Amino acid sequence: HSAPSIVAAWRHASLLFSVIDEGSDTGLPKAGNAVGGESGNGLLLVASLADDWGYDTRPGGTAVWFRIALSESRPTDG
Repeated sequence: HSAPSIVAAWRHASLLFSVIDEGSDTGLPKAGNAVGGESGNGLLLVASLADDWGYDTRPGGTAVWFRIALSESRPTDG
């Protein structure tokens, strides 16, 4: 198995992140629940913090993406 790759991009006042890996033998990505379970907890965190998220499947892998909107009122460096 190869390590997942992570891509980040600035898009229209938001940050877009994609995590690309070989996919899962057990099904498509879905957010887990907060109590018990050993899979989907990372997506549960993403779903609670992100403004939008989803996934794209392709031969040989899956890309899970999430978007975080940046507001004009957030402080910036500089």
